[in-house]
Amino acid sequence: TGSKASAQALKERLQWGEPGLTIIDARDRESFLEERITGAMFIEDMSGLENNRDIYIYSSNDEAAATAADKLRQEGFSKVSQIQGGLAGWKAIQGAIEGRKV
Repeated sequence: TGSKASAQALKERLQWGEPGLTIIDARDRESFLEERITGAMFIEDMSGLENNRDIYIYSSNDEAAATAADKLRQEGFSKVSQIQGGLAGWKAIQGAIEGRKV
């Protein structure tokens, strides 16, 4: 099992204006375009991302996010945390979202 981060911890980190982190959306592109955590990057668009960057990942459910996180670790990304509860958990704490539905 990999590292998990609460949506609240991520939100607080963003509110401090702490740079050096990337939020990755591991769902399908259509879901990503519809609605996503503000500033999130689509998983297939991550080329050129530094391996030592702090990555927070979410998907359609925690199981899918864990699978995607493991894959990133296998690709050499060492600091990957799974956002617990995904987008729903983020919205539950009034985290900022963007996309077509917003």
